[in-house]
Amino acid sequence: MPAMVEPVRMVSVTVPTRGRAQHLRECIASILACSGPPFEVIVVDQSDDRLSEEALTPLLADARLHYLRSDTRGVCAGRNVGIAESRGELLVCTDDDCRAAPDWLEQFSQSFAQKPEAAVLCGRVFIPDALAHTGYAASYPAEVGEHSVETMRRGSFPLTANLALRRETVDRVGLFDEALGAGGPLRSGGEPDFLLRVLRCGLRIFDAPGAQVSHLGIRTGHAKDELMRKYLFGTGAAMAKHARLGDPWGFLLLRTYLTYFSKQAVKNLIKTGRPTGADGAAALLAGAVASLRFRIDAGSRLYKSRAR
Repeated sequence: MPAMVEPVRMVSVTVPTRGRAQHLRECIASILACSGPPFEVIVVDQSDDRLSEEALTPLLADARLHYLRSDTRGVCAGRNVGIAESRGELLVCTDDDCRAAPDWLEQFSQSFAQKPEAAVLCGRVFIPDALAHTGYAASYPAEVGEHSVETMRRGSFPLTANLALRRETVDRVGLFDEALGAGGPLRSGGEPDFLLRVLRCGLRIFDAPGAQVSHLGIRTGHAKDELMRKYLFGTGAAMAKHARLGDPWGFLLLRTYLTYFSKQAVKNLIKTGRPTGADGAAALLAGAVASLRFRIDAGSRLYKSRAR
């Protein structure tokens, strides 16, 4: 068992947001109610109006809350703005449609103290029982233990809705890829891309199931289907980037996911007459093809901002 080290002295939580004022206010209130180490909360508002700022007005008297307006677009760009403005040695990410458990930050701090070898910790994201059967929202049970390319091959993807990393991890790995992630030109894929870059640096990633947030962003019907296509499109783009850089992990993961959805489509076609799953393979492939429109900086392993 690794030796215990002192808990972190300062935590910085970054919350990017755009156009979800009511969700945002409740999210930030839940974070400000957290126990544990000293912390700051940085809200990066990409909204086109002032409603989010107005919703936070009752909370802005709390000196721990810092509100920033940004002309950037995309969740990864918002996180990068917040990280650049942060002061903590531990950097924590969540989304504006999540609610933090009261001991959320305390759990992360304790987990890092217990695992000094951890560069990144992945918390649990769950759907409240009252919402679980009303539609779809991304969740993550945080039951893997330690992450590897093999766990990614099996489809285990932690969420930046509940992710914590040491500042030195960012110093070594770099920031999130702004072409990826919700609101970015490649729609999604920020999490697997970042985690793959962490592993490529030889750093270690663990689950921290005690650090919990609930996810309230339920999607139904067409919105649910569109969200899944975005997830797979972005994942295809993320894996294609690493494949283009000559990383065998990128080829392996992209091939694994394409094979899974293609086999699923064939099985369903034989069983039901409908190739359910083919749209997943198509979205992955479309994302990989879209990757080709973007140049890549080989040093940082990030997409460049302008497409060809």
